[in-house]
Amino acid sequence: DTPIVRAYAGDDGRQNRVIVDGQREETFEYATSLSETANECDVAKAANAQQLVQRVVDGRNATVLAYGQTAAGKTHTIDGLLPTVIDRIFKATNEGDFETSEVSVSYLEIYNEQVRDLLVPAPVQTDPDRPPPQPKALNLQNRLQGGVTVVGLSE
Repeated sequence: DTPIVRAYAGDDGRQNRVIVDGQREETFEYATSLSETANECDVAKAANAQQLVQRVVDGRNATVLAYGQTAAGKTHTIDGLLPTVIDRIFKATNEGDFETSEVSVSYLEIYNEQVRDLLVPAPVQTDPDRPPPQPKALNLQNRLQGGVTVVGLSE
């Protein structure tokens, strides 16, 4: 039998309940949610894009991460958010008191434990009788100075 799942939004918009088969209840919290009519500005505000921009302008790293089920809209959300954030970064660096500035961007996907570089074009299908070529999977590597890097990730 397929369980029946019902979700209820809390009054404060952050506290939510999920009830499975009318019996088990789970409560969870999240920072914010957006409706299907949300535009890029709404997403940028919810993601606190201005704080990301300020981190970059201050010379620090910033990360945008989308996590969730397949077909939940992660790629669509990121594809809508990144141009807004990048535009704001360049405006801030152009308006700032900088002699020079350098900004680099990487864009990757982790799916089925495979890391793919989304700035590298996907391989082109040349033979219709063969399966489509798969993009090259990248490897993770521990750095001596600490942290992890993705070997071969483009900027």
